[in-house]
Amino acid sequence: MKSFLVKIVIFLALLFLLDKCFIPVRALSSNMGGDKKLALLLEGKLNKELIVVGSSRAREGIATWMLQDSLHLSAYNLAYGGSEIEFQDFLLRTLLLHNKKPSTIVKVIDEDFELIPSEQNQFLSDRLYLFLKYPEVRTEMVKQKNKNPYFAKLSVLYLMNKKNFKFWNLNQNNTKKINDTLMQFGTLPESYKKKDRDWSYDTINQYDLSNELPNKVAAFENFQNLCVQHNIQLIYVIPPSYYNVNPAFVNRLKKILYSSSLLYIYDSSNPAYADKNIFNDKVHLNKNGAEIFTKELINFIKNKETNLK
Repeated sequence: MKSFLVKIVIFLALLFLLDKCFIPVRALSSNMGGDKKLALLLEGKLNKELIVVGSSRAREGIATWMLQDSLHLSAYNLAYGGSEIEFQDFLLRTLLLHNKKPSTIVKVIDEDFELIPSEQNQFLSDRLYLFLKYPEVRTEMVKQKNKNPYFAKLSVLYLMNKKNFKFWNLNQNNTKKINDTLMQFGTLPESYKKKDRDWSYDTINQYDLSNELPNKVAAFENFQNLCVQHNIQLIYVIPPSYYNVNPAFVNRLKKILYSSSLLYIYDSSNPAYADKNIFNDKVHLNKNGAEIFTKELINFIKNKETNLK
């Protein structure tokens, strides 16, 4: 019996040591993703005065270079296509942990599914696997994947997946190409244009509060709390799309906004937004559309009592 127990202890010790051999693999995988934004964020190199946060509507619909030039602030677009408020809340927490706090955050709202379930926008776990060498990333993955926190601390392999081992996909030219699609301000240039431009203008006037997810509402509130705690001016923005701004959602939004937060909704009376040629599709502006809207947003910021003045 004693001999058996000794063998078990030796086996577990060898297993533990073998697991630790994958620490270099975990560290190396952070160089494989070509994700310039997350790398800058986690390495403490994203020290900008104005940060844009949101999904693809923020990534493509905000001309960040115009914000920097007109407001005389260093600016960066930290928006991720397909991301939702929980992921954006993680980005903000990480930004404040590793970088100098910005004076202002422009948060673009996905009014149709900001707080309700969506297949289009998710917590982007796949983006984080390659950055597991950072403790805060591992902590967040435990939360999002419902993993055991004790196993996560004990084992290196526990949180890793196949993405961490695809060394054959490591191609420096391809990584450079991915990074080069990001302009110096983090905004993604037009990567597509829907060929079928035969869409029509839609009208939405209802919003079902019972569809809201508690975790999204909590992340939305925490996002505001962080801005208040760090004295950051938070500006919520609803950009143009080829359907109306849902008044029922706006009423809901106003009830949960802090008094310190600002809300800007695009000027729907502007005839430019009736032109399909400034859109990539029904919800995404192209470069021309982004410049039209950003000019409008700049005027709003300059005319408001914000800490930008």
